[in-house]
Amino acid sequence: MSDEDERDPLDKLDGPAQGGEPNASPSGYNKRVSRIEKEEAERIAFWQSVMGDPVGRRVMWQFLTLDCHAFETRFAVGPNGFPQSESTWFEAGRQEVGQRLYKSLLKRCRDSVWTMHDECDPDFAVKRRREVKNG
Repeated sequence: MSDEDERDPLDKLDGPAQGGEPNASPSGYNKRVSRIEKEEAERIAFWQSVMGDPVGRRVMWQFLTLDCHAFETRFAVGPNGFPQSESTWFEAGRQEVGQRLYKSLLKRCRDSVWTMHDECDPDFAVKRRREVKNG
């Protein structure tokens, strides 16, 4: 992950305005800050609505586990058993996307992520006791 990914979105305000001209006025700065805050609130509301729905949680679980393999490390080998480094790096990239999305979801809707684990993750499943029938 690059340093730019780690920065706070408000740090991007020190550059030129969208028109390419510097915008150093306090009102221009305040407008940009409020726009960024509004977009972040919309982003949070979107993910909360996705994760608040059982279908949304199931689809996100499938995306994270089946498409991104976020919770497993995959090493690729060819048909002759030799390592395939390019394919392994491709799988590492997929895993990184899944992990970044997962961490983002944890930050924005932590309770729903744990609900997703309870509903979809076999490692979190509550084991039912079997009833033994006599006779």
